[in-house]
Amino acid sequence: MNKFYNAFGQLKYFETFDNKDIEKELDIKNSKKKELKISLLEEIKLFRKKLENGTITKNEVMLKMDRYNELYRADKLTDPEINALKNLESTTRSKMNGIGLRGNLDLGGIIRAKGFYLQDGTKLNEVTKVEKKLAIPIDKKGNISFKPPVKQGKINMETNIDIATKKRSGINPKNQPSLYVTGDSHSGEYGQKSIAEFRHTNQNQGIGIGYNTIYATGNHPNQSIHLKSKGLGVINLNKKTEFGSNIRNPGELQIHNSKTLNNKNGYTTYFNYKKTGRNYIRGSTTIEDGEFQIVNPKNKDNKTGLRTQFNHKNSGNNYIRGKTEIVGSELKVITKKGIIHHGHGKVSSFGSLNSGWCHLITNAPQFYMNKNLQINGSISSYHNKPINCNRGINASGNNLLQGNTRIKGNLEVDSIKMGNYHIYPQGGNRDHGSDLVFHNRKNGKKLMVINANGQLNVYPYAGRRSGAISNLVGRL
Repeated sequence: MNKFYNAFGQLKYFETFDNKDIEKELDIKNSKKKELKISLLEEIKLFRKKLENGTITKNEVMLKMDRYNELYRADKLTDPEINALKNLESTTRSKMNGIGLRGNLDLGGIIRAKGFYLQDGTKLNEVTKVEKKLAIPIDKKGNISFKPPVKQGKINMETNIDIATKKRSGINPKNQPSLYVTGDSHSGEYGQKSIAEFRHTNQNQGIGIGYNTIYATGNHPNQSIHLKSKGLGVINLNKKTEFGSNIRNPGELQIHNSKTLNNKNGYTTYFNYKKTGRNYIRGSTTIEDGEFQIVNPKNKDNKTGLRTQFNHKNSGNNYIRGKTEIVGSELKVITKKGIIHHGHGKVSSFGSLNSGWCHLITNAPQFYMNKNLQINGSISSYHNKPINCNRGINASGNNLLQGNTRIKGNLEVDSIKMGNYHIYPQGGNRDHGSDLVFHNRKNGKKLMVINANGQLNVYPYAGRRSGAISNLVGRL
């Protein structure tokens, strides 16, 4: 049995014939038929005789009628053959229990009959005339309504809507959807053939469905598509998500942000801004238990084109490739091994390796500073080891040396201040013809002078030179 809705929206049942039975009957018939092939017109006449004599089964009748209908629809019948089929009407009506129709019945006139009978032979006393009834059931409010019949307060069966624009191929769904629609379609684009479109009454905007695309449709030249959740619900994109169709038509992602403490100006977050490959992430950003990769091109700042990777393979390691600029009031780096720099086969690190010191370490042979170094504090050796100045010290201004100091090599100074005494050169220049003066810093008077010839002049506190000592030293 098959079910269907009639023109009045009522669920009806009709008897169908098993294809296996039909095929079986056909095999039996073909096996017994040994006569020569005859023309189609003669076959139709023979078919009519068998109907009149009652020597043909119901299944054979249906099989024949299906074949003749296919030939008629394919416009493969001649006029005599068509007329012969029309003459079958009276014989079929008298010999068969009604006319079984498969498909739609399109009438251009009025049905006239001497009587109307049910399937079991019961005669109807009258046929009720119903006006303004359509093939699609409409409720009292004018809405299209497909509802299964109700029997004793319960829904008797499930009702599905199945629409096919042409004969289907492939495998049907395991469970029949409530609404199942198939048809030839483009992948999905405005102006192309699609499976379905839903538009506003003015047809300016709408949504279309292709065989793998949901697209914007309508007369409006620029139309957006919105996906909205309800309440606290979210929109989930499971599986891999791509923006853009290919490298020639890349996509762009924009996230509109509100003004918050983390984004005071409410700037928009952009990925592939205006399809230029630039990304702008605004506000606080957190990535948990995942990896974030950026594919970089080859250029002077990234000659190998290596990718930028954050949390590489969920290992917690980050690799930033290319030129990187960090702008802000401060940069905080929290690490137990300091900042490690690799370059030219050497490694340098800066940071605190323990709680007592800040370390500047390298495996390069030496440090180089191209500017003056100012230290607010003292310079001391690690574990009180001597400071090795193998290239000399050029110290200007006032310098204080405390403790034992050993100088191996030349020591060149402009002056020396020790307690109340000041030693400095005077006259000429330091390299040629200058005198060495010993000065009392307390009273501001000279104590003695040694000239370039080695003569020593000693001054009493009165300020006069002692000639005797001078001559004596000179002779020595």
